[in-house]
Amino acid sequence: MARSPQASDEENDLATVPQKPEVPNPFDESLVRVVAGVMTSGQPVGIEIDRNPQAKGAYFTHDPYPTIHLSVAQAERMGFNSKEKVWVGGHEAGHHVQYLSDPVAYEKTFKLAKDWAKGDKNLQGVWHRFFNVFLDVHVNALVERRVAPFQKGGSDQDIPAELYRNKLFKNEGLDRGPRCYQLIHALLRRMMVPDEAVNITPEVQAVIDQPVEFMGTKYPSLEVLVQERFSNADIPLERAVFAMQHAIKPIFEKLLAEDLAENPNAFDEDAETGAEGYDPMSNDASDPENFKDVKKYVKDKNKTAAERAKEKSEERIRTKLNAIPELTEGQKTEIVERSFRMSDTVQRVKKMWWRLIQKNTEYQQQERSGFTSGLDLDTTQVVQQLPTLLTNPSQAEIFQRNRYEPQREVIHPREIEIWLVVDASGSMFQEEKFINRAKDVAYSTSESLRLFAAEGLQNSSDFPVKVKLHLVAFGAPALEQPGFEVLIDASMLPDPTKVEALILKQIEVIPNLGGTNDSLPLEHVLGEFLKSKSGSSARLKDRDAVNILVEITDGATQTPEASRQIKDALQQNGMVAKALKIAGTMVGDDQHPENDELRRDPFGRGRMARGRGGQQPQQPEQPPQPPVEINADDIFYKVWGEDGRIINNPGTLVEAFEELLAGVLNQKYGDED
Repeated sequence: MARSPQASDEENDLATVPQKPEVPNPFDESLVRVVAGVMTSGQPVGIEIDRNPQAKGAYFTHDPYPTIHLSVAQAERMGFNSKEKVWVGGHEAGHHVQYLSDPVAYEKTFKLAKDWAKGDKNLQGVWHRFFNVFLDVHVNALVERRVAPFQKGGSDQDIPAELYRNKLFKNEGLDRGPRCYQLIHALLRRMMVPDEAVNITPEVQAVIDQPVEFMGTKYPSLEVLVQERFSNADIPLERAVFAMQHAIKPIFEKLLAEDLAENPNAFDEDAETGAEGYDPMSNDASDPENFKDVKKYVKDKNKTAAERAKEKSEERIRTKLNAIPELTEGQKTEIVERSFRMSDTVQRVKKMWWRLIQKNTEYQQQERSGFTSGLDLDTTQVVQQLPTLLTNPSQAEIFQRNRYEPQREVIHPREIEIWLVVDASGSMFQEEKFINRAKDVAYSTSESLRLFAAEGLQNSSDFPVKVKLHLVAFGAPALEQPGFEVLIDASMLPDPTKVEALILKQIEVIPNLGGTNDSLPLEHVLGEFLKSKSGSSARLKDRDAVNILVEITDGATQTPEASRQIKDALQQNGMVAKALKIAGTMVGDDQHPENDELRRDPFGRGRMARGRGGQQPQQPEQPPQPPVEINADDIFYKVWGEDGRIINNPGTLVEAFEELLAGVLNQKYGDED
C-alpha cells in the first residue's frame, strides 16, 4: 500500500484550501475510531478521512492538516467490505505514525532507492517497491498491535489475513513475477497469511528457506528474520531500515541481476509484477519532495508557544518592511534578525524610560469658610449666623481658613530627547560588526522609546511626555546630506506603523560617509538644542526635560579641538554628552585620505579655518618627514575625557551603551532625596 500521495493538479489545488471541512467523509464510523486508535501513543489524533474518487490508491497528506485519502475506485475494483476499508484506513494512518516516529529513517528509504537506481527510473520503481513491502510489513504489525478488533482474539482478527489472501495478494500468479518480486511478495504474504504456502518458483522458495546470519544472530530462514526484524511493532523504524539495507538488499539484488540478465525489460512500466492489487506509488512519487507537506506539518506541530509568537512577530515586521521599496531582501533579513536579537535589550531600556517618570500632585491655597474657630472672621457669615452667635456662640461657623487643595497630577519629565551621533566612516563598514553593533544601539534606543510612548498613549490619550529621537550619521560630508538624520517625535506616534517603518528603514540604510568629522554634526546638535524649548535653563531646572547625546565611533575625529569645544558647550547648556569608542582602530591611510594633513595638523586648526570661510595660512616648505602614527584612543580622550569610554570588544557595545544610559539617568535624572 502507498506511503505518499501521487496527487493530480486538481487535488493539489484542493489541498491549498485552508478551511477544515466541518464533517469528514469516512467510509464507516468505525474507521474514525480505528484511525484514532492508531494515532495514539503520543501521536496526534486530529486527522481527517477523505473519500477521493480521483485517487489511484490510498495515501496520506498533511497540508493544511493531516488527511487520509481513500480511493473509491480501488475499493470498488477490489470489492472491499466495510471492515476491510477500516483496515486500509488504519494502514495509511500507520504510515503516518511511522513517518512521525522517525522522519529521517523514513525519508532515507526514498534516497536509497534513488541512489541504488543510478538514474534508471524503472529501477528506482523496483527499489521503491522493495522498501514499500517491508515498511508495509512493519506497519501491519503496528496496526494489529494498536487496534483492538484486529488483535489476536479480537472481533475482526481474521480481516487482515483474509484481505491479503483473497484480494491484495491472491496466490494465483505470484510466480509470474520477476524473481526479486516473488521474494518480497511472498515474504509479505507469509507475514499476513501464515497458514498457507505461497505460489512461487522453487528457486525463490529455496532462497527464502536458506539460513541467514545478520548482526551476529543466525536465523533458520529468511522468513524468520523478516518475522522478527520487521513484523514486530516493537522494532524502531531505524533498525528496520538498517536490516532492509544490510540483510535483505544483498539477497534481493542478486535476484534482480538474474532477472535483468534474463529479460532487460522485466521492469518496464507495463511489465508483469505477479501481485495483482498491490500497487505502490509510481516512480515520480518515490521522491522525498512528496514529504515536504509532512515536514511542514511536523515542524508546525512541534513548535513551542515562543516559536509561534516569534513567527507572528516576524510576519508583522516583514509586512512593514515590504512597504519600503528601498530595502533589499538582505537588509530586511538583517532587520528581522536585529529585532529578535535586541528584544530583551529593548524591554530593559524601555523600563529605564518608565523609571524616569515621576508623578507629583500640585496644590493650590484656597480660603474656606464654615469653621467654629480660627484667626480670620468671615464677616458675611457673622451676619448670617447672628442668631446662633447670640444663643450658642460655640457652634457659630463664622471663621475662615486657608487650606491647600490638590489641583492636578503633574508628570516629570515632560520631554525625552535623545541624540545618537553615529560614525559612518569607511572603517566602521570595513569592520562590518562595528556598524552592525552601532545599528543595534540605534534600534534598541528607538524601539524602546517608541514602545514607551505608545504605552503611555495607550494608558492616557493625553500622555504628556514628548519623545524625540535624532539619529545622525557622520563622516566626511557630515550633514551635507540631511536625509541621513531622522527625527522621531510625538506627533508621529499615533501611527505606530509609520514610525516603526521609518525607524527600521533609517537605521538599516545608514550609508558609508567616508571620514571621521564629528564637529559639524555636534555643532548642528548644539544649534538645534539651544533653539528648542527644552534647551531653556528654566525647564532644565524644573527637570522637565531629559536631553542626552551619545556619540558612537571607532576612530579619532579629524577635528579634535573643535569637537571638544562644542561638547563642552553642550554640557554647559544642560545636555548630557557622552561617547563610546570601539577600541583597536588606529588612524591609517586605508581609513582616511586626509591623514597626511591630519598628521601635519592633528588638531585640525587649518581645516576649521577653511570650514568657516577663512584662508589657509601659507606654510613654509618643510623637508619630508617620516609618517607619524596617530593613536586614535589618545585623540578620543582628548575630546571626551571622562565622558568617553573605550570598548575593547565590539560585541559588548550594546551592553556598554545600556550601562552608560542607566548611569546617566540614575545620576542626573534619578529621584532626589
